[in-house]
Amino acid sequence: MRCDFNSLATPKGRGSTKSWPAFRCIRGVVVIAAFLRGSLACSETAILSEMTRWAVAPSLTTRAGHDSNIFARADGSADTFAEVEPVIQLSRPNSLTLLTIDLYAKATAFLAAKEENSIDPALRVRYRYPDHEDVLSTSELKASFSRASVANPDLGRRVRETDLAARWEASFFASGKSTLRTRLAAQQLAYDEIDLNANESVDAGIMLAVVSNEKFQLGAGYGLLLSRSIPESALRDWTHRVENSATFQGRGEFTAQVSGQFYLGLANANYSGALRRSEVDVVAGSNVEWRISDQLSLLLRADRRVYFSAEGDAVRETSLGIEAEQTFADRFTARVGARGIRSVYRRVIVYRHDESLPFHASVDYIFHRQITARVEGTWSRQTSEWDFRNFQRSTFVLSGQYRF
Repeated sequence: MRCDFNSLATPKGRGSTKSWPAFRCIRGVVVIAAFLRGSLACSETAILSEMTRWAVAPSLTTRAGHDSNIFARADGSADTFAEVEPVIQLSRPNSLTLLTIDLYAKATAFLAAKEENSIDPALRVRYRYPDHEDVLSTSELKASFSRASVANPDLGRRVRETDLAARWEASFFASGKSTLRTRLAAQQLAYDEIDLNANESVDAGIMLAVVSNEKFQLGAGYGLLLSRSIPESALRDWTHRVENSATFQGRGEFTAQVSGQFYLGLANANYSGALRRSEVDVVAGSNVEWRISDQLSLLLRADRRVYFSAEGDAVRETSLGIEAEQTFADRFTARVGARGIRSVYRRVIVYRHDESLPFHASVDYIFHRQITARVEGTWSRQTSEWDFRNFQRSTFVLSGQYRF
């Protein structure tokens, strides 16, 4: 399957993805995964009897909870809900090749807002070769398809979205001191609601690590991001965005206790179509874990990015979050975290600023190898220059998982 990027910026019709061959690659990945699943299902007996090659790991998760604001808006109503989520995972144990296929189906039922009940399927495929942490030359592919019914705080209502994505990453051991890393990703996010835009993107990048070994890489990178927002109405123009970025990057084990990845740099973006302008901005991101002890760890996440909202706005989002995880007596695991998010919405001009502060906490308890229970709660507050975008939301959920 060949991905031709020469025609990425040349639309052939409203709502069409034919002009973006990268999306044909995504669909190809999903079709191949579905074919593999069908082939495996036909030989289920062989799989179960030949566990040295394949492993089947089904599980069932049930949840019951209360949401104080199911629409994520100023006048949002509260409701009680229940969820059932069966999962089947196929994998290859004891192999140099990591291959997992996860099949999900989450059914959600509300007590009062029955019109929001939904069944959301999902498929995730992950391939990595070789599956070894100490090997610099690796290749990994992730592909996913999901349908979800969620509360969208950009809109202040619940929407049904379809997310189709694929991401390929590879590293090449160029010499004893340098490593070349590449990536290629594509995503299509569409909504069932006819008044919302479909958003598509293709992301490619390369990094040359001049300081490189089995545990740490440090170097410079270049990225190209092509994205577009496609209205359902033929009376509205598309919006195209082309971003070129140069970044300083690092990943791996920074010390014996600190590991993760980060990037920091500048990006030049050019808009055309419904929005026409150019801008230079800072791009940054990090995902760093500090393992204080065998039982306690801290995770720091930071991100600065631009994305298209469901209404076609160009949103610049800056976020910073921290999470602590503590294990007690090998059975209890407690997590608590907070995040600060600032979003700037722009069409022709900047017209809205939002700030949100979500908190979350959870406790897991392992009864034994097959049964896990969880208690979790969240609280968030969003403030906006638009009064009807100001809201608070809290959830409380009890869940249990059984692994067959």
